[in-house]
Amino acid sequence: RDDAVLMPLGAAEAKAQLGLGWTELMTFIASGFPVYVEEFEALERMAPDSDIPALKRLTRHEVATIDFARKEIAGAPDAIAPLRHFLATQP
Repeated sequence: RDDAVLMPLGAAEAKAQLGLGWTELMTFIASGFPVYVEEFEALERMAPDSDIPALKRLTRHEVATIDFARKEIAGAPDAIAPLRHFLATQP
């Protein structure tokens, strides 16, 4: 879709999340973001080879964010580890 369509949709979604507390935000991420992983993986399957590295990085970022949120909800002391690993392994 065109940016003129997507930008208002993204802005509205972000605005809706502004009122969430930390636990609610983590729950939103853990339950809502997995669908994006599926969409990003679908993009990887259809993208030209030149786009694959960037798309894989995007998918890994999303997975790390979901893992962080799930660990945070569970009260894991190392909840931030998936995000640190993602950052440490980026080119």
